[in-house]
Amino acid sequence: MQNIPAEQGGRPAALLRIPGTDYSIDPSAPLPQYSKPHARAFRAVKPESEKKLIALLTGRPVIPRFKQFPVFKSFYAHNLQQYYESGTVYWPEDETTYYACIFEEPRGISAMNRETGEIRLQLGYETAGKPIVARFIEPAVNLLNELKKHNVTHGALNLNNIYMRKENNASVMFGECLTAPPAYEQSALFEPVGRALADPVARGHATEKHDLYALGICTALIAQGKNPLAGAKRGEIIARKIDLGSFAAITGKERLSPGLSEFLRAVLHDELSSRWSLEDALRWLDGSRMTVKPARAAPKAARAFSFGEYKYSHLRSLVIALARNPNMTAQTLKDKKLLEWLGRNISDKHIIANFERHFGADKNPAENYDSSDLMVAHATIALDPESPIRFKTVSVMPHGFGTALAHAVLHGEDIKPYWEILQYQLYAYWFEMQFIHLPEAGSMTHEMEKARAFLKQKMIGRGFERCLYMLCKDAHCLSPMIKDAFIRNGADLLAVYEGLAASGKLPALDNFFDRHIIAFLIVHESQVIEPFVSMIASPQAGRKLTGLAHCFAAIQRKADGKAAPHLVAWFVRNIRPALDKIHDRQLRQRLFDRVQKLKDETHFDSLLDIIDDPEILHEDRRKFLAARAEFRALLQERVGLQRQLSGKQNMGMGTGRQAAMLVSLAMSLLVTALTVLTHFHIL
Repeated sequence: MQNIPAEQGGRPAALLRIPGTDYSIDPSAPLPQYSKPHARAFRAVKPESEKKLIALLTGRPVIPRFKQFPVFKSFYAHNLQQYYESGTVYWPEDETTYYACIFEEPRGISAMNRETGEIRLQLGYETAGKPIVARFIEPAVNLLNELKKHNVTHGALNLNNIYMRKENNASVMFGECLTAPPAYEQSALFEPVGRALADPVARGHATEKHDLYALGICTALIAQGKNPLAGAKRGEIIARKIDLGSFAAITGKERLSPGLSEFLRAVLHDELSSRWSLEDALRWLDGSRMTVKPARAAPKAARAFSFGEYKYSHLRSLVIALARNPNMTAQTLKDKKLLEWLGRNISDKHIIANFERHFGADKNPAENYDSSDLMVAHATIALDPESPIRFKTVSVMPHGFGTALAHAVLHGEDIKPYWEILQYQLYAYWFEMQFIHLPEAGSMTHEMEKARAFLKQKMIGRGFERCLYMLCKDAHCLSPMIKDAFIRNGADLLAVYEGLAASGKLPALDNFFDRHIIAFLIVHESQVIEPFVSMIASPQAGRKLTGLAHCFAAIQRKADGKAAPHLVAWFVRNIRPALDKIHDRQLRQRLFDRVQKLKDETHFDSLLDIIDDPEILHEDRRKFLAARAEFRALLQERVGLQRQLSGKQNMGMGTGRQAAMLVSLAMSLLVTALTVLTHFHIL
């Protein structure tokens, strides 16, 4: 973090620069009109730029849509709040690190007053509804189509996030959608019933039809100049939509122009398969005659079902109550009362077939389930397939499972329900119960199955951490050691460890990389760590040091040689265990001396050229093996000598006997020769 001195002319005392960028934030210039529940807004500046900029501080309460930052930076849409840059910033006021996102300042004020609910954007309409079509619907649909070309959706279309100039209602800007997970900002008003029932962080990515639904709600509110559901709580809004249908719930008895009414009925249709797509909306804007399937409210049962203190005529309302009272629901499922009521009052054969798979007349839930929570989860999914998986304390769409899990880890919440959802394969059951084919069902189920398999494996690089980063690609590294640094890739990790080395705060070697860091790198940049995981996980200090050095070297190569002088210097000072694998003591010392000359080096490759040179290691091993063979030969000779020395009292006896025999023989021959010679008078 860098403080910029004040300049003349009333500039603030200090600006906070975002490292690695040209942007700075003025902490003395808050912009509450642009703040969000999850992100405070402040004035941002860029040297020699006249653009009006704001910074949104996020990352603490929620995980931003990190993976889509480059996409939104790569294109420009004149009616979308432009994203420029982002990075970590330390906020002295509360001594906390945030992730700051730089955007252009919205043009005007939000279309709805966040506190009072007042609709500020006034667009009157004629008989054909042309002003609101030309000034609002058409720009919005064109924007969504532009986003579709880049394979992204918005997921945050609501009147608090749409801006207009006070003096010119024709100039509308749609706000940013990157600082929070998809649909996190959406109240139940702007989401279809199924997604509204999910936890806000667990709704998953929005599709084009979800964006069009939100656009339809915005359009209806603007056309009426009021919010007929103002002040209603989440449950009341959902109940109203179930009872009347989305279109009737938001328009009431308001008389709308036929053209506008046609559009709203089409994009607010409660059946996903009947709701207009972007292609349909574009054709409608071009003047094509379109067919709008009549929207009907959910049918009421002829006889209400009594559950607890209330009676329910709508199946979906009943399912909501069932999910909230698992113990009572379990008993209701066991005594077959619900099955009887469904058969007499619900005409949807798909629902009945779904339910009878586990709770039919020939089934015994009491024997088939050892968990009432699982029983209730299966029942609620079968009875309301479009709604989320409701299990214990969580309500999550399969598409939002990873984000919800990461959110729970970020805030230290109980993650056991998520583990059990994986173990019970509730995601697969949810897809099986759907009435329409979802193209992503196969790939998502496969990914969740892989995560489930990793969850059972305890080895480093697997386990829960691998599961977490597999299922939430937006999650930054949530290691307790460095989660405040918002590490998103290997280069970020290298920069953070370089900073820790510079300040003398590096973790102990035994915990240099924890399970989170290793799993994060394997998921996002496997080539920089996967070949070295066994070394990094080794209890041997030397192997661990070498593995870490290889990992950092790979990161540097991928990051175009990003320097790390302090981190390299730390390895130089602590390198001796990595040289213990060298057998030749003199060579080991020479290599150590060479390493010590690298104290000013900035790259790990130079260090590895010394401590892990294949040729040096091969030659050292060859000499070691030769020396070992020679040692074994000497050892065998020593054993033989020791064996001989063990019988030293008899040592030399055999040799002595042989010598005595030879001497005796020689003497005998000599005497015989002398006798013969004397006898024949030769001598």
